[in-house]
Amino acid sequence: MNKEIESLCVALESLAEAVEKGWSENSSLNEAFGWNHPAINRFELAYIPLSLSQRIRKADLNIDDKELLEILGKVPEKLNRLKSGTLPYFYNGHGAQAIPAFISTLEWISSLIEPELAWVIHNDPNVLPPAISRKLKGLAAKIDEIEVDQDKLTKQIQIINDATETAESLPSDLQDLKEARKKVESIGTEAIKTAAKISTAKEKRAFKILCQANF
Repeated sequence: MNKEIESLCVALESLAEAVEKGWSENSSLNEAFGWNHPAINRFELAYIPLSLSQRIRKADLNIDDKELLEILGKVPEKLNRLKSGTLPYFYNGHGAQAIPAFISTLEWISSLIEPELAWVIHNDPNVLPPAISRKLKGLAAKIDEIEVDQDKLTKQIQIINDATETAESLPSDLQDLKEARKKVESIGTEAIKTAAKISTAKEKRAFKILCQANF
């Protein structure tokens, strides 16, 4: 997270702790101080800033907008003033005026943060809408069922590559075979001619020897 975001979370958590410890009763504020107070107790009131901090931390929020970071960098000081100047009136009968100032300040902070949180891609499917979460879980289950044998896949790829190389060289190989066959046929023809000449020469020589013997 940005250092400004970390400081914001710390200030929100500190405010939440102060709200919780500012009163010792556990009853709802409207029960204790009248109808013009919220129908929540001190823990629920403290959860407003605490939940915002938790959401920011869970998203591990990083903001690139320098102007927004500058604004958020000043928020901890505002929250500290709220804690020291407004919080003391929550539980003394003036909460009807003090608590709305507290809530509106937090709503303003939330309006700054929410657009950034909306663009964060969460790894936890539980933070997504139920329909999307179910689809993601279904896809994850199908992906887990797929088992890839890397060695077998590598061998199959090699076989395909070898077959491709063989196919590419096949035309030249066939041409080589045709030329070799022509050479063999030519050599065979020459051999037959040579054999015929040798046979003729032998016959002539034998006839000559036979004639000489008779004389």
